[in-house]
Amino acid sequence: MGAVKGASRPVNHHTGCWAKISVLRQACSQPTYGYRLCNGIECCFPFNGASGMSASTPLASQVTANPYDEVPYHSRCFIQTHPQRLAFIGRLFGMDPAKASNSRVLELGCASGGNLIPLALRYPQSQFLGLDYAEVQVIEGKKQVEALGLKNLEIRQADLGEYDVTKDGKFDYIICHGVYSWVPPHVQHAILKICGQALAPQGIAYISYNCYPGWKMREIIRDAMNYHAGSRPTALERVQQSRAIINFITEISEADSAFGKILHAEADLLKQASDDYLLHEHLEVHNSPCYFKDFINLSLEQGLNYLGEAQIEEMIPHHLGPKVMDALNRVSGGNILAIEQYLDFFRNRRFRRTLLVHKDIAGKLARNISPENVSKFHFAGAYKIEGDAPLHEGKEQKFTDGENRNLTSTQPFVKAMMLALNDHWPHTYTAAEWKAAAEARLKNHPECLVNTDALFNEVLIRGFANGMVHVVDEAVDLGKGDAVLPMVTPLVLERAKANNREVSNQWHQTVNLNDLQIAICQLVDGTRDIKAIKAELVKKCVDGQFRLAKDNVPITDKNTIELLLEQILPQALKELERLALLI
Repeated sequence: MGAVKGASRPVNHHTGCWAKISVLRQACSQPTYGYRLCNGIECCFPFNGASGMSASTPLASQVTANPYDEVPYHSRCFIQTHPQRLAFIGRLFGMDPAKASNSRVLELGCASGGNLIPLALRYPQSQFLGLDYAEVQVIEGKKQVEALGLKNLEIRQADLGEYDVTKDGKFDYIICHGVYSWVPPHVQHAILKICGQALAPQGIAYISYNCYPGWKMREIIRDAMNYHAGSRPTALERVQQSRAIINFITEISEADSAFGKILHAEADLLKQASDDYLLHEHLEVHNSPCYFKDFINLSLEQGLNYLGEAQIEEMIPHHLGPKVMDALNRVSGGNILAIEQYLDFFRNRRFRRTLLVHKDIAGKLARNISPENVSKFHFAGAYKIEGDAPLHEGKEQKFTDGENRNLTSTQPFVKAMMLALNDHWPHTYTAAEWKAAAEARLKNHPECLVNTDALFNEVLIRGFANGMVHVVDEAVDLGKGDAVLPMVTPLVLERAKANNREVSNQWHQTVNLNDLQIAICQLVDGTRDIKAIKAELVKKCVDGQFRLAKDNVPITDKNTIELLLEQILPQALKELERLALLI
């Protein structure tokens, strides 16, 4: 999520402050009372009569600053925005969108390019443009683009409300992630207008936004944080005290009450959230959720209509059962827009990643999800596997993906299908290749290869419907860990040399590296074979630049280091392949 003009956070300079009690009494010019909250944080409430509010508090509109310059949003990749994913959904529903490998992509609110830079590296024949209003982030993004030598990506400072849609031509994909709900109405209008006018005839626009009814209850929590911490003079103080007030309210609420359960769940989420996320998600002056139906009505005004959701499994409520879906179809008259709105009510949905297309295209869509249609694409998957008995024995195995979705089966061919995908990750199969790979695992047990066509179609649709199987428009064939001269992506190499643990892989996912992986990635630049990589790692260990340890005891003996690296380096390179970091 980036910044756009009109979305800046007002800063109210209040005479109250947040600190330890001993500091509070010196800093607050008004009578105060305080509570000790979690982690030693205390809060000071300026006391002025029954309301506890000071009559001298400045209005929110009196002092403004851009919070994205004060606390830049952590710019990262989002797999849901990948043009491969968008192209697959469009093609599945009857469109003819551009291939991700040869397309024009615009991102509105691109921050420092964390979402676009990996795409520009992956697809050198495509063109990318990112617009953002935050000067600090645009400058940082331009530095990264220059350092990586990217000629197919421009990051530009721009006010979306004043952007000339005729200047840069048409785009096959327009991405706007984490912006729409956090800007005022006139900027929301500008976003939809840009999508309506700059989208290519077969183009797809992605817009994410907070939605009702799920955000109704969360708004109470947001309001409490802003009421309590909104007047703090710095962004970090607002974040700190927002955490404090939620912890405090949680402590005094009844854990078994309906509201108490919600508060505890939200507090758990906020504890895990980074400061920049909490600030820009919950503490922005603008955070305007809407109902899906209202978002679509505004889109229609700009010549756009609904294609689907970027996470297409969210459109397939298989957990509701056929009776519920039959009733839903009757009450909605089979209208996809009405069905989606009803589903939001049923699931208390609070966030959408909606795909839009031109109205004339929407009228021609054929949302026919069948094995015949889905099997035209490319498939991949990675799983944690529980149970390792021979396939033909019919023992239970459980497959769990990174989102904790799972499939459990005793059926030999079903298990073979899942194992085939997992062992082939991060590369894709065609449907025919996938089926053949599964059958090969049971070639010595022909009794297990009965009715495989039906079983294949069942797993295909089930895996697609619950999101466990990645389905993309183009084949993905990445670098191998056993290559003679293995090489990580230029972005991973740059991040590793800066000792940055967080990197983007070629599936557009965020990966966190450990110390050994960082040290290896610094050397895997396509100029060294495994012998040379090992020699450099040994030298780093001996020189103290990198440490190997056993049972938390550092290993300093050179011969021991060499023997250990001889054992672990091939496996470590294979793991870099599995993390989709090699080219």
